Amino acid sequence: MALAVTGAFVEDGDELTYAPAEGTEGFHMTMMSRKGLLPEADFYFSIPYEPPVICTPEALDAIIDADDGNMLDAAYDLFRQELALADPEYAASVGLETLALEDFCDRYFAERMASDPFIWAERNLAEAQRNYEAQYTVAWRYAILRTHEVIELLVPHLDDRDFKRFSRYFKPVFVDDYATVPHESIQRMLALHRAGKLSVIAIGEKYRIDSHGPESGAILQVDDESTRYPVFIDAMGQRALSAKDFPFPSLCDQGIVQDMATAEGAPARGIVIDDQYHPVASGIPDDQLFCLSLPFLMGRHPFIQGITSSHEIGLTVGAVLAAAIGQTAHGADTVKRGVAG
Repeated sequence: MALAVTGAFVEDGDELTYAPAEGTEGFHMTMMSRKGLLPEADFYFSIPYEPPVICTPEALDAIIDADDGNMLDAAYDLFRQELALADPEYAASVGLETLALEDFCDRYFAERMASDPFIWAERNLAEAQRNYEAQYTVAWRYAILRTHEVIELLVPHLDDRDFKRFSRYFKPVFVDDYATVPHESIQRMLALHRAGKLSVIAIGEKYRIDSHGPESGAILQVDDESTRYPVFIDAMGQRALSAKDFPFPSLCDQGIVQDMATAEGAPARGIVIDDQYHPVASGIPDDQLFCLSLPFLMGRHPFIQGITSSHEIGLTVGAVLAAAIGQTAHGADTVKRGVAG
């Protein structure tokens, strides 16, 4: 959108069109993603969420307490049961009953990946608009949305192997489901595509992007084919960071800040914190050190999001600090407080 505003979006009846600015005949954007998919349109659902029936926080707590080395598969089984209960027809259509964790993600995306992304986007938008008008909720979409924060409870307790499985095979489904976008955003992408200004390509898993050459832009290499783009914008968002990236190395040297990842070559999982966002280490008062920097929290909170998550984290830490200030006001020792991030 930041690039497209050189032109103008114009309403033409029920359709939005794009009018390029004069002198921008050569302007064209190529969006790259591993799967070559566009986000889907916001779907209708009730707020607040209806509580899940099977995949509940209590059920996840029981799996965590059992700690039998099979936590991720046990949680996936609860998820399957919840999804089948909510939408038996969808469950049957994807063969959910016999679908292993490693196969669910591929099956979830299969129909979209077999379609042109803009044709799919147009159909999906029309469906979402009809459902909003009728206040109709697609049950399987809503079930996935309602369970993602429940499944998240498990993530800090996974070992590196299962965290990698979760990140590759389970997390993408939840992210795709909750990261839908406003209908107008889909309309704008469709308008840009119809005007010949926007395309989408799938680059798969085995690709290389070199954006550090002597010339501006980047070179995309997929298999044996290379393509040069004169302008390149990295819009992948913030990646997870580990303890080695922590900006206060003395805290790492003292063992106060520790890495969640335990094995050589394991994926970055952030640092070890507790429910109040304190680095987990002995000898530190609970009201003196917090880490609120989102990239260091992603291993514990893989679905953490911008403003909403920052608000919730702020409430948690604010309550701890308020209690500490209250104790000081009643004659407690002076509290020295610091926040990293």
